[in-house]
Amino acid sequence: MVKQNFRFLSLLLLSGLLFVSCKTQKGSTSAKQNNSGTQAKATLNEEQYNNLIYNFYNANKEKMLGNDAKAMELFVSCLRIDPSNDAAMYELALLYSAKKKYNDALNYVRNASEQNPKNPWYKLLLAEVYERTGKWNEANLVYESLVKEYPQRIEYYYEWAQSLLLAGKPAEAIKIYDKLESEIGLDKELIVQKERLYLKLNKVDKAAAELEKYLAKNPGDMEIYSLLYDVYQVNNMSDKALEVIERMKKINPNEPRIYLNLADYYRTKGDKEKSFENLKLAFSSKELESDLK
Repeated sequence: MVKQNFRFLSLLLLSGLLFVSCKTQKGSTSAKQNNSGTQAKATLNEEQYNNLIYNFYNANKEKMLGNDAKAMELFVSCLRIDPSNDAAMYELALLYSAKKKYNDALNYVRNASEQNPKNPWYKLLLAEVYERTGKWNEANLVYESLVKEYPQRIEYYYEWAQSLLLAGKPAEAIKIYDKLESEIGLDKELIVQKERLYLKLNKVDKAAAELEKYLAKNPGDMEIYSLLYDVYQVNNMSDKALEVIERMKKINPNEPRIYLNLADYYRTKGDKEKSFENLKLAFSSKELESDLK
């Protein structure tokens, strides 16, 4: 009977721990690294281990029911039994972070990550809490370590770049996008992100070069042509802006963006009549997307 209860309680712990470990990317960590209960079993006696199982399972149950205070109390009880239980630390960090008590959250998630440095979800939360507390350099170091450990996970590059942007480092963010491009190849979203950042840095030529790089491989992308037109037009390079329109005409003379751009071009030149004529041509096109209209 005791053995049956022990097996049942073990299953309950595993179900609770999977709440943490199932979030880790497939194949990234071993079961031992993600299952604090397995490690705890080696250091606790049977009674302590059973209590740990019971408290952890019920803590997750209370959390799912929305009883955060009770859940936190039970997770703390887990740490009294096993002070190195990284899963309980992580859960407490999540709860404190949700309540915007970031200093408390930082204490728990930093300890969890130290206990289990191979768990990427611990690191992601650690980086987020660092950002919330204005510790930008620390956050960037965490993202850097994630990219080094999991270079195939493109979302980590985006998180790292976004963190650099929040820290006011657009030039550094561009370098991260360049790293990602070397991993995945030419990508439209990346090109547009870099184009915007170069414009933010007032590097018009580099912004245009990014778009031209994409057009060299995708010459029929009218959206990118329109972005290139905007780059030149907004920066008072009207001759180059007009050249872009002529290139668009050669590829697809019926493209409604051509007439939208011409309407804008003539408006800035003060020719309201030609501007309105081209605007009418654009709106009369069945190919013009409703959101553009």
